[in-house]
Amino acid sequence: MRLAFNNAKNIGFYMIKLQKAVWTFSTIMVVLSACHSVIRDTPSSKLTLTEHKLVDKIWHVESKQFVDKQQLLNDIVSQEYILLGETHDNPVHHNYQAWVIAQLKAQGRSMSVAFEMLTPEQGQALAKHPIQTADQIFDVVQWENSGWPDRGMYKPVFVATLDAGYAIHAANINRQELNQIIMQGEESLPENIKTQLQQNPLDDQSEELLRTGIVESHCQMLPDSMVPAMMLGQRVRDAAIANSLVKNKANDGIVLIAGSGHTQNNGVPGFVRATDDSAKIFTMAWMEVDKRFTDPEEYRDYWGTEELPFDYIWFTARIDRPDPCEELKKHHKFSKKE
Repeated sequence: MRLAFNNAKNIGFYMIKLQKAVWTFSTIMVVLSACHSVIRDTPSSKLTLTEHKLVDKIWHVESKQFVDKQQLLNDIVSQEYILLGETHDNPVHHNYQAWVIAQLKAQGRSMSVAFEMLTPEQGQALAKHPIQTADQIFDVVQWENSGWPDRGMYKPVFVATLDAGYAIHAANINRQELNQIIMQGEESLPENIKTQLQQNPLDDQSEELLRTGIVESHCQMLPDSMVPAMMLGQRVRDAAIANSLVKNKANDGIVLIAGSGHTQNNGVPGFVRATDDSAKIFTMAWMEVDKRFTDPEEYRDYWGTEELPFDYIWFTARIDRPDPCEELKKHHKFSKKE
């Protein structure tokens, strides 16, 4: 099984704040509680593989056919829960997310938009301020201290949301609460989350895929003792995001902006369906192309599944970024010397 870092980053663990990287349990906890999967310094936005034959192609997974934007929109506009998965540091993905939101407004949909990037505390702060511009959002939530890429990366999505008049909601879990769950285990789970996990268990294959994804995305450097805690953390975040979607769904539906690891069919959607069994859910991932693969079905290897775990895949050029495993190894060696 090949799990490339493009997928690993989307799963929610595209490694570590590198300014003060120290490979200790406490540092792991800080990374997981933030769980944004980004290198703190915004990487270059230079695009590579722009001439790849799949760039800007949209693949319908069920029919195994390419579709155009209008066909995609025809499907989107009939859905209640529209989950738009991204690679966090790729601006092309955010531009297309903004396009989808604008198109929903143009179709007369009255939606709300939930963001993985916002915690409940940040959502409460936004509710206390009259917000008119995207920069006001970034200022109120203290974006530069959050660990996510530069505000310019996400600005198009927030601008489109404000222009559409859609409400903005926080989809993430409280960081302190997640930190406590990771450190103390399942016995510290809130009752509602515990019930959701029990009602929506992973089958053996899905559990192994989650385990492998976490190990690979941490460059096989994660202590074995931490893997179950990381797996629990990922599942808890999926459940919390699903709760936010169900709670904040406008009369006409809700859009989720999140990493593709959360929007895949065995992530957040499973928890949504467990709460809202009649939910109409749409899942899509913008996926960076790989020079080795020109057939859309080959990208199953990124997810380790027999079928691509989305309704649609929209292929894009890649960002020219450093190998995060090499960066992590360098800082791991440094921290050992310290």
